[in-house]
Amino acid sequence: MQSALTEISFYSIFAPFFTGLFTFNKTGKLFKLFSCFIFITTLSESISSVLFNYKLSNTLILNFYILFETIGFLYILNLITNEIFKKFTLVTSLLFSFIYIFLFIKGNFKLGIDNHLVIFQSLLLVFTSFGALTYLLKKDQLDFQKPENLLLIAIVFYFSVCLIVFSSYELIVPSSKASISRSIWKIHSICNIITNLFFAFCIWLKYRQTNMLK
Repeated sequence: MQSALTEISFYSIFAPFFTGLFTFNKTGKLFKLFSCFIFITTLSESISSVLFNYKLSNTLILNFYILFETIGFLYILNLITNEIFKKFTLVTSLLFSFIYIFLFIKGNFKLGIDNHLVIFQSLLLVFTSFGALTYLLKKDQLDFQKPENLLLIAIVFYFSVCLIVFSSYELIVPSSKASISRSIWKIHSICNIITNLFFAFCIWLKYRQTNMLK
């Protein structure tokens, strides 16, 4: 069951990939850039999976993926929100980059993904995306029929779950049984599936709304 769920989680990334591919020139700037972001993340995850299956080290690509994913999502948040968040997302991008470079020089990435870095990444993106969501709500601009706002909600959901999962690994798993570790990872796999399907829906909804206006 665990292996099957992990595989479904991996293949779910192709839902937004193909949705973005087939609607690429008909969704506007934000979702065109988001589709490009999805194309690159899908490629990275696919290469990482191949390396893992052939028992080769995928540490380098996984750690690079964390940096790219963080900067990519912060830039997308920058595009979704207005001027008040643009400088903030720039500062947070630079902050994360400096921490990433520091850990890289320190040698934290040699044995695998730095769990503390993933926790910090999740905390940073939850804080930023939830802040943007709250700001839109206060300004009465949070329209749930807008795919941009639904994308924002998906980002909040995904990194909130990631924060819980990787914090649990840090605090609970080291002294727990393997069954608890599998259960925690199962939550992450389910979160991946839901998020990827939601990303695909956001792209499709933007495509539908854009073409209905023509």
